[in-house]
Amino acid sequence: MRIFALVILIILSGCNNSNPATSQPPGSSSVQTKVKPANSKVFVKSLGVMATIPSDHIKAPSKNVFRMYSPDGLFEYFCTWETTQTPDMMRKAFKAGTDMGNGMFSRYIGEVVPISPTAEAFNYGVYLFENAQQILSGYEIHDWSSDRGVLIITVMGTLENAGVLKDKAMSLYQSTEILSKEKLAEVSSKIKNDRLTIGRNEDEQLFYSKVTDKTLLNVQMYGGNPPLRSEQRFELCDAGAGRYELKSGGGQNAGNEVVTGTWDILEDDDGVMLLVITSENGKEDKWAIGHHKSGNVTIGAVEFVLHPKGSPEGPTSCN
Repeated sequence: MRIFALVILIILSGCNNSNPATSQPPGSSSVQTKVKPANSKVFVKSLGVMATIPSDHIKAPSKNVFRMYSPDGLFEYFCTWETTQTPDMMRKAFKAGTDMGNGMFSRYIGEVVPISPTAEAFNYGVYLFENAQQILSGYEIHDWSSDRGVLIITVMGTLENAGVLKDKAMSLYQSTEILSKEKLAEVSSKIKNDRLTIGRNEDEQLFYSKVTDKTLLNVQMYGGNPPLRSEQRFELCDAGAGRYELKSGGGQNAGNEVVTGTWDILEDDDGVMLLVITSENGKEDKWAIGHHKSGNVTIGAVEFVLHPKGSPEGPTSCN
């Protein structure tokens, strides 16, 4: 049975984890942007479905998972394909209570309601193990109309917002189109061709614009007297030149790593955004990049502070 991994009060502390990349970035960083209208139906790569996704929501996809957060931080959407459990097994587990980790469990409230011959939905609560106090509410939909498994769509929010969760979940579900294998292959091929001929998609361009002509800086201090310092720095120039430098430790344990080349932002086959630096010899270094609640970005789920060109920590390699 799947295990949730959210606490709504800290969901925006980092929205992306590092993932291996399978796609190739284009050779040029000056590609044009293909912008989609707000709230249009789009292809959700991580699930292989079409759905209407609000353009102002923060998206956090990974392999077989699509998470989305409202910009005010009050709602989290979680979507996935369950391929090892039947609807009946999932229903029984939810009734008994499902361990979500972090000292929490979930179980449904009321009754499971059929919404079509191949779909059902229910309200549920999230509780603390220590005292069985309900801390969050949710609404979940299971659809088993596809041979790919059970499509799960759930929306979670605070107790005060429990009354609107059903409408939010149903809106996303009713907009979702499960593609046939043939249609899925056709859409995937078109997206790859568009990336080569038209340029970055809207989500890629959003990240690209956010980090262009900026330093992305993360500094960590470790135990010891004096403490050891580890610094990771990206400098990403508008002209396309990119530089990554890692400085770690001190004294005999000091380490230094440098990567230089042409940089770009690429969405991989699982819908994960990647920062890519391609060296002159063709070697590609890739880091998963995401949004942080502060307005900065995450690299591998760690916050990197943005410093614009011209500021004290801004990029020195950008003319």
